[in-house]
Amino acid sequence: MTIVLGGLFLAMALQAFFSYMQLKAVYGTLGQMKREHAGSGYLAMGSAKSKIPFRKGVAVIIVVDETGVVVEYREMQGRTVFAKFKRRAELTGLTMETAVSRVAEKMRVRALKKAVQLIDEQRSRQAVTL
Repeated sequence: MTIVLGGLFLAMALQAFFSYMQLKAVYGTLGQMKREHAGSGYLAMGSAKSKIPFRKGVAVIIVVDETGVVVEYREMQGRTVFAKFKRRAELTGLTMETAVSRVAEKMRVRALKKAVQLIDEQRSRQAVTL
């Protein structure tokens, strides 16, 4: 009984540690992209998880310029906390709407649409304050 409880505690501690490390990496990537593109447009992150347990999830970070053209796009896909953001050049240079239409995978589309929605909200807020 003690061994089972000890193993369970160890598993929970490892899960918490690896989750912390993944969040640290996500915020590090966001901070890096924010510094690289400071004042040159809009940055947003979108994510989508499967409704079926143990299926992979997707997170995207997108930077667009003032005209809505994608300047940088990074994507993280995976089932585990070991997934990392990777640069994807195939959407760079496209408008946000074209980028969404070019993505084929359902989870990527949902994540990208969430990020685009956040950028649209940022743009409308800025238009109101001007």
